[in-house]
Amino acid sequence: QPVGGAVASASTITPTGPIFHVTGTTTVNTINLPYTGFTGSLKLICDAACPFGTSGNIGTAFTATAGYVVEMVYDGTKWYPVQ
Repeated sequence: QPVGGAVASASTITPTGPIFHVTGTTTVNTINLPYTGFTGSLKLICDAACPFGTSGNIGTAFTATAGYVVEMVYDGTKWYPVQ
């Protein structure tokens, strides 16, 4: 799978590919769908410790460790991290 361009952490982020880097330390609360009707998962690589909050479409709050891949699965309404 190709790696998309880096995305700056913000309250809302938009994926740039099936795998992409997230830069910065701003809490991510919403991940936009890559396209209408999307189901499945994305892989994020956080370049710094990046918090995820639940005030948008993230189902579970957590902080991603810098340098690790986080897989997020979309269930039709919320994104959940894979453990």
